[in-house]
Amino acid sequence: APDTAARFASTPTRAGKVALTGLRRGKGAQILAALRHPELAGVEAVLIADTDTRAPDPARYRALLDQVRGQAAFAIADYPRHWDEANLTNHLARPLSAATTGHDVPQPLAGDLALTRRALDTVTRTAAALPPDL
Repeated sequence: APDTAARFASTPTRAGKVALTGLRRGKGAQILAALRHPELAGVEAVLIADTDTRAPDPARYRALLDQVRGQAAFAIADYPRHWDEANLTNHLARPLSAATTGHDVPQPLAGDLALTRRALDTVTRTAAALPPDL
């Protein structure tokens, strides 16, 4: 929606947040742009929340952050879906990521995730090494 950034910015939170606008379309491109944002330089962990969630769940966000504050480098939400949702996830992304990494991630395209500083650095370094057309 056109007012998403304004609504996000006006929502009270206990943690710092940055609304990014004018980014290239696509979740991957937008996450990479967010990870390169200067405000993230000294953070220990980052929570990325899907902005089109109709019922944001603070407990889910806390659980993701708790995982990366513990032993995990990366945590991604695994929430129930209606049987006819997530066709791209169920038929392509999940089997492809499982086949290439050996890890079965139920929601590999979920928009709610948390990363540690080390994971952030690894992702940005790896993305920078890829050909620009990817």
